[in-house]
Amino acid sequence: MYWSITRPTCKSLESNQIVGPLLTDPVLHAQYITYVRSFVETVVGNASFVEEMTQHVQAIEEEVREDFWSAGGIFFDAELSPDAAEWNATGEPGAGYPLLPLLKARVAAVREQLQAIDEGTFPRGPHLEQKVETWETCVDWRTTEAPSTTCYQNCQYEGCAIYGWIIPGFCDESTGTCIHGDLDEQCGGVDDFMRYEGMENREDGRPTFCVTVVGIPSKASPCPVPPVSADGSPTNDTSSAGDTSSAGDTSAAYSFHSIHNLFVALSSVACSLWRAL
Repeated sequence: MYWSITRPTCKSLESNQIVGPLLTDPVLHAQYITYVRSFVETVVGNASFVEEMTQHVQAIEEEVREDFWSAGGIFFDAELSPDAAEWNATGEPGAGYPLLPLLKARVAAVREQLQAIDEGTFPRGPHLEQKVETWETCVDWRTTEAPSTTCYQNCQYEGCAIYGWIIPGFCDESTGTCIHGDLDEQCGGVDDFMRYEGMENREDGRPTFCVTVVGIPSKASPCPVPPVSADGSPTNDTSSAGDTSSAGDTSAAYSFHSIHNLFVALSSVACSLWRAL
């Protein structure tokens, strides 16, 4: 909801090959902000547009409630809510993010950002005096400093954060260890943090183990050693934390149970958002 409009790429502008070359230019970035302002005022924030959407939702209510795949429309009341404050219905299993309240809330949040830009009070962002760190992701525009983390660049450094992987790069704050993981069907049926017979380590020798993320069997491992630690000192090789070359339990060497729970929660939110949109 509070994702900064000044960096719509989630990750750094420089890392995005599509809009990065445009938005890293301060003139073009300013032009992009004018487009955001226009889109908010003439489309998604336009009263007649919202009213038309509301009428459409009301018109399909009977059919939705009769639709077998809508579970009898038990969550449709949230879709009909006129209150932007009702945008987050994730407290009700299956309700997710009702579209109209979500739209209204996001419009209000973007207008608040535009006002801060106009008043010169926008805390951090591209082309501002206080920058956003390149490793920050999907920055909350209200933050005045980078989030604290025990992991180097919050595990968003090259070689750790891999787009498309099941676990693209995650920090276990309790140990300051970065992990990532990709699909491995042979992990199906294997207990979390265990290895199957014949499971290979990464090519560079980093140990691997199985985790299941929302039903997807994955091969996880510590990320490659970053170039430097958060304080600028040399890092230790995470692959040396115990011998896990044979099948067995790796939970003694790594504390990653929190990762599994987190990704279950994140995937639930993502599925709910997909359903609503």
